[in-house]
Amino acid sequence: MNFINNVLIFNFLNLFKIENPDAPIGAPTLRLGYKIKNYMFFTIHVKLNKNKDGVEKISDTEFVIYTKKPAVENKANEDIIKQLASHLRVSKADIRIVRGLKAKKKIIEIGC
Repeated sequence: MNFINNVLIFNFLNLFKIENPDAPIGAPTLRLGYKIKNYMFFTIHVKLNKNKDGVEKISDTEFVIYTKKPAVENKANEDIIKQLASHLRVSKADIRIVRGLKAKKKIIEIGC
């Protein structure tokens, strides 16, 4: 019985091990089962009620996003996620606003 418990604990610990040999050094990775998820964080500066929509890259981790949508009922945030997803060619479900839901400066998490 003790042997079986040790094997189960060993398998459980290996299941939740944090590792990814293909990721760049310092990239946070989480291994759940056999699916590996990488996360990237970006700083977004939002320009509301502009007459154009678009994404402007400032640096590798900073973007300015212009939107026509007002900041009412989360319409601007939905438009920001839609524009960033099409610009970075990821799905909208992979993008999450971590900080700044009601601010013009936002921190965005993208899971690849």
